[in-house]
Amino acid sequence: MYKKPRAPWARTEPPQELVELIEGRKISPCKTIDIECGEGFYSIYLASKGFDVTGIDISERAIQYAKGNAASRVVNVHFIVMDIADLERLNEKFDFVLEWALIHQIMPSQRRKYVEDVAELLDKGGNICRFVSMNKVLSLAVLEVIEKVLVGQNYISRHKTNLENYLSRIFI
Repeated sequence: MYKKPRAPWARTEPPQELVELIEGRKISPCKTIDIECGEGFYSIYLASKGFDVTGIDISERAIQYAKGNAASRVVNVHFIVMDIADLERLNEKFDFVLEWALIHQIMPSQRRKYVEDVAELLDKGGNICRFVSMNKVLSLAVLEVIEKVLVGQNYISRHKTNLENYLSRIFI
């Protein structure tokens, strides 16, 4: 997947939605996990803002690039090669979970377990930021699973199908 740095899907700058959350102080520096962090650019951004960040990705090469990117920007991020199916191995809690354009790539039969595993990582009162990019019918199916598992959690989501109203009672 990662034959060389700067994969076509890698964005070196954090998405505007994430910047607005951080700069608008909706999320303050805290213990954070960036799930499927790729080359680590969003993790690096968060670390530069004072967050204690752990970034995970299944690709060893992506994690190598992420470590190099963090070193070149002189920030401390703990990067781990890990499959999302093994999240329970982390055995720790986080105040902020960042998941950018991932859940729609998980096989439908594995989504509920994944969402439950993420919910277990979240410390009481923590926040989840999830970006979903898919069609409306698929979004509703995925978000139903998320809603059932994350009831009562602080949940921030952005996706291209404008389903914010559907989940308005669990957004912050």
